[in-house]
Amino acid sequence: MADTPIARSPLSTASSAGGWNRHESLIADGISVTDVTGIPMWRDWSETAPMGRVRVEQDHTEFSTSPGELTVISDRSMPEDAVDLTHVRASIRASGPNARELLMRLTPLDLTADMFPAGSAARTIAAGITTEIVHDAPDTYLLLTSRSFAGSLWHALEFAAYEWSA
Repeated sequence: MADTPIARSPLSTASSAGGWNRHESLIADGISVTDVTGIPMWRDWSETAPMGRVRVEQDHTEFSTSPGELTVISDRSMPEDAVDLTHVRASIRASGPNARELLMRLTPLDLTADMFPAGSAARTIAAGITTEIVHDAPDTYLLLTSRSFAGSLWHALEFAAYEWSA
């Protein structure tokens, strides 16, 4: 029964030791997409968190896409009252000179440099999937979504990057 297909899909009921990610990375001309799931992150609460902004420091990155909520990515110890997101969120890093154009194919969010410069963060949809997009460095984006949708988001990224892979 463990190898019985679900709803006639190629997916089986067998659990994967590696989690959702069966892919390591996708390399195309001017684009690198890498699964970075497992980076330590948590949600904390802060009334002073600047909405839509990213703060990158030597040992952590923090951003806010909702009022009063602060997402922290860090190897620091997590505060007791924070919510651990490490194992419920999939993290995908898209980088390179064509990364912005790749993501613009998947989201209605205006990712042009004037509207979404490095240091910006937003919760939006990408390929119809709720995703937080964190523009934490030039030509570099971190996409965070629920692990249950990670495979679909990865597939959409592969499809959108097809033109650059030839």
